Amino acid sequence: MTLDVPTWAADDLNSPKTGLTCFKDTLDGTIYNNKFFQKNRLGQTKLLNVLQGDDWETAQTWYDAVKDFEFEGWAMGGINMCDMEVMLKRLIIMRDEKKLDGKDWMHVLGTSQMDWGCYLTGVQRQVRKHINPNFTISFDSASAFLSTANGLVYTYNSFTPDRWSFVMDKAPDDRNLKGSKIPFPFQSGIGSRLNMGDVCYYGENDLNKNGKIGATSWDSFSYCLMMAHNVENQIRAIQVANDFNDIEATKYKPQVKHWRKTKASDKTDEPSIFVPRNILYFNTLVEEVFTSEKPMEVISNASSFLADIRGNRWARATGGGKGTNNFSSLFE
Repeated sequence: MTLDVPTWAADDLNSPKTGLTCFKDTLDGTIYNNKFFQKNRLGQTKLLNVLQGDDWETAQTWYDAVKDFEFEGWAMGGINMCDMEVMLKRLIIMRDEKKLDGKDWMHVLGTSQMDWGCYLTGVQRQVRKHINPNFTISFDSASAFLSTANGLVYTYNSFTPDRWSFVMDKAPDDRNLKGSKIPFPFQSGIGSRLNMGDVCYYGENDLNKNGKIGATSWDSFSYCLMMAHNVENQIRAIQVANDFNDIEATKYKPQVKHWRKTKASDKTDEPSIFVPRNILYFNTLVEEVFTSEKPMEVISNASSFLADIRGNRWARATGGGKGTNNFSSLFE
């Protein structure tokens, strides 16, 4: 990615530290950096043009200001990464302005949820089918690493409409397990090769590398092992989620015009026992968006549904969630 200056760098919390006071400051800084990248690049690295914005208006202003820089792809930040209505509108505008032609990569920042893994797969398939066959969407997540830092381990993944998520629990941490040959209980490529003594390295009164008795039985390598275990489980969960969606999508093709907001206790509109209804609704919607002669109208008519799938990521990335960007909101 190019070196963008995200809009949150000028919010009330960060402005005293960055010296940036408004949206224009962040956009001006990004344009300055883009010009530097464009002028000084050697052409040996593919670069992604980063899009930011806190709402549709600022996102559109940002896009218009940076869209003509000649980079090889796009990165979605701010509201572009977490509000699917904004993302779909943006992609249709890009399509019509030929800004996806030859732009083979789009990265979506900070995406941890399994449902969004399915949504983005659906978007990628439609762009490949109708616009650019070489188009790929990627996304990143710090969840596997943040969880380890907080002593949590991925135990299993749940695939039901009631609980469609990674499941995490407190990891075993006991000095009495030093040297233990008890197998590590959670499955992964690395986990299947571990004993609890590999994780709980320090015993009673053992000094850590700083010459102190630490608060945990883990050493630095224990954290590396748990991070690797968590990363594999998160990747595998996204893959299985997409597999389940493909299986259920052969049977269930609900239309968004029939969608209604329901209470969590209302199971009357959950056709699948595996895949949440919103994912099944999105499958048919995204296909309609990219085949319709009036895609913006299709998106606008689905605004209530699209607002319902924004979730925690939207709340944390916009003014709707100021003060809620905390670790515990990332997982169950």
